[in-house]
Amino acid sequence: MRSIRPILLAGLAALCSDASVAEEGTKVMLGKFSEYRVRMRPRPEYDAQGMRFPGWLIMPTLTSGLYYDSNIYQEQNNMQGSLVGLISPAIAVNSDFSRHSLNLYLSARERYVFEDANASTLSGRALADGRVDVLNDLALNLGGRIELNQDELGDNDVPLTSKTGVRYNVYGGYAGASKTFNRVTVGATGSISHYDYHTSNPSMEMCWIRIIAMVIDMILLPRSPMHTSRA
Repeated sequence: MRSIRPILLAGLAALCSDASVAEEGTKVMLGKFSEYRVRMRPRPEYDAQGMRFPGWLIMPTLTSGLYYDSNIYQEQNNMQGSLVGLISPAIAVNSDFSRHSLNLYLSARERYVFEDANASTLSGRALADGRVDVLNDLALNLGGRIELNQDELGDNDVPLTSKTGVRYNVYGGYAGASKTFNRVTVGATGSISHYDYHTSNPSMEMCWIRIIAMVIDMILLPRSPMHTSRA
């Protein structure tokens, strides 16, 4: 038994050492997790507040970027690189009525390839939806969308030999109703979507996209001060 005691004591010491190491590792992991939670937690005080008007809330955004693409045509041979610029203005208009609601959303996205403008893409969309409170417990929901899209080179719908992105339009809408019985709400909604890959006048569609982007830019850009007179 005397020869076994040192072995047991050494084993207990090793277990204690492993336990302390594990405890320190757990503390480090928990510390990093806590730091991540603090950095990633929501901060409403820094969120955009939008522009408020009587009965309306307007939220404009502008996203831009610049990066380098080493293979703009997504080819295995004869790869060509280029700087690519991104700009995406958008604006959301949401109602703040006591009854009923109306929401509008406009956005545009341009991906410009500096070495080959034909490889650039331009897309835009307009969405609208609303709710009509017919009665206190009965509401009608309506919505529609128009999307003018252009797939980027390398997407599944773009042929490998294509030098420009495939352009297509999406038209859709939905309608539904909901009825509340005490604490239970029952509703039904129907929707329809139409995809058009054969555009007859692509220049007109590009014109509409640029008009949408222009309107959003006019809202986003600061306006010059107006001369006002006081009585």
